Amino acid sequence: MLKGNAAALPCELDAMRAAFNRLDLESFVEHDIAFHRNILEASQNEILLRVWDSLAVDQRIRAVTGKILGDFPELVESHQPILDALEKGRGREAGLLLRNHVETVLEFLKKSESDSEFH
Repeated sequence: MLKGNAAALPCELDAMRAAFNRLDLESFVEHDIAFHRNILEASQNEILLRVWDSLAVDQRIRAVTGKILGDFPELVESHQPILDALEKGRGREAGLLLRNHVETVLEFLKKSESDSEFH
């Protein structure tokens, strides 16, 4: 369903990379949120969009991003396989990659919290 329906994603990923290279955390977060929101909008799943909004996912992304700065290169590039799968119309694969992406961010957060306990 998303194949051909997610044209904004490459632009958002390029903008994330550029923001990362400039060390512009605020811009990075805006484009990261837009990347994920565009996937939801392209899915045309109104329930999923309402859940995203009700959980304030964008605010959660803003709150945690600064805690995982050391893992940014991996975080940024973890979006590319998601984009590739969506462009090829491989929804199931994209879904698995998105889940892995979220789980990876959670692991980065756990690591960050663990590291901060030692300082």
